[in-house]
Amino acid sequence: MPLRDDRALFELLILEGAQAGLSWSTILKKRERYREVFDGFQPHLIARYDDTKVAALLADLPPLYLNAAEIDPLCSDSQRLAARLHALGRGDVFDLVPGVTHGFMQMSLWLPQSVAAFRRAGDIFREMT
Repeated sequence: MPLRDDRALFELLILEGAQAGLSWSTILKKRERYREVFDGFQPHLIARYDDTKVAALLADLPPLYLNAAEIDPLCSDSQRLAARLHALGRGDVFDLVPGVTHGFMQMSLWLPQSVAAFRRAGDIFREMT
């Protein structure tokens, strides 16, 4: 049966974005927290979030490790998020990986930069825990 409820569709959109690269079971275990943080997935409420609200949401995140491919349409988004987190005085880490494209982490069998990025991520995670 097709889903036609706008709020439910918006919830799935948010969860899909959060899932990128993770297992669905991980996201679904945190679904109630997402509902709490994002005002029940009410688009009209989220649309009114101001900088103070967004800063509070970002401050509530655990430490993050972000890496971005240099040749990626999403690279500037990653850089802006990293800058915003840095402005909050958090201990997050951002790496810009030169000379690679979006999805490079999935190419570890033939791309040395991918192997190096996995090693770097492992080092960072060990430092954060």
